[in-house]
Amino acid sequence: MQRLFDAGINTLRNSALDSVVDGGGRERQQYSGDGGHQLHAIRYAFGETRITARFLRTFSEGLTKSGFFLDCYPGYDRLARLPQRELESAYWGPLLDHGVGFVFDNWNNYLETGDREALREPYPRLLKFADYLWNLRGADGLLPVENLGLPNVWIDHTAYKSQRARQCPFNLYAAAMYTQALAPLAEALGDTATAQQARERGNTLLKAATGKFWSAGQRLFIDNLPWLSPDREPQMSDRTLAMSILFDPCLGNDKAAALTALANPTKRWVSAGICCLPGEAASPCFSRRGLGSCGDV
Repeated sequence: MQRLFDAGINTLRNSALDSVVDGGGRERQQYSGDGGHQLHAIRYAFGETRITARFLRTFSEGLTKSGFFLDCYPGYDRLARLPQRELESAYWGPLLDHGVGFVFDNWNNYLETGDREALREPYPRLLKFADYLWNLRGADGLLPVENLGLPNVWIDHTAYKSQRARQCPFNLYAAAMYTQALAPLAEALGDTATAQQARERGNTLLKAATGKFWSAGQRLFIDNLPWLSPDREPQMSDRTLAMSILFDPCLGNDKAAALTALANPTKRWVSAGICCLPGEAASPCFSRRGLGSCGDV
């Protein structure tokens, strides 16, 4: 265990240089979604807050004129992707879910340090991103995850069989961003009007996501619920279920089914449909990060 802890500390030392980077030996770029979790460890393990404040400032400078953040910045990767996406010669573009995570990075930094000055430069950019995101909503009141132009939505590499299955977790994540990160940030800075607006937006997104993805029968958010048919079965993911617990969006605060699903996943890690072991009744498949075969794991 000590070797494990030592390796973790060494990783932090290697990744927290002039900026807080991911892939020190490969990319050496700041990410929010991939690397923002390091900020907690840096603050707690080392008591260091200067480099985490610098992360907020420098990453926020990667805001585009359209209003979305480059998900790794400073860094060459996403700058190179912009013309590639414009020409439809690449799949990956700036990840909107990392921008959502960056709003949480700002809130967590303030929550753990009380440093309002670190928010001075990023905060107006967070507001621009929040407006950009809000204006993406479709006729169903939800944020889309397809046909977004330059950016796209990732959430996870392997937990979702189709891009549209990412719509449920992305909207739950964005709803929580408005109500549990941007709203308290605005209040901390005395911006009560924005705090109220953020809560209204988050609650509106959550209501729309609940109407489309909440299964009253199973008492769960089902990632593919709108597209179920006789030959398709419910699909769940650890990301969706975890957020439904962490951010309290479960209808009527009914978390028991989500907790049970997370604590007792099926023994077959497949992403398509119903899984059951010999002698068991069929049950909804619980898709995790790695897609397995139909054999037992």
